[in-house]
Amino acid sequence: VLELGCGSSQLCENLYKDGITNITCIDLSAVAVEKMRKRLREMGYN
Repeated sequence: VLELGCGSSQLCENLYKDGITNITCIDLSAVAVEKMRKRLREMGYN
């Protein structure tokens, strides 16, 4: 799954919880991407 413009979306987390593990999230904002990375790490996702 490719999520373009992920921003602060929780779609990646929801997809992962549903068993989808091949997910790529992309955003032009480096700040948004870093926030998502931090949130995912805190939740135990890689």
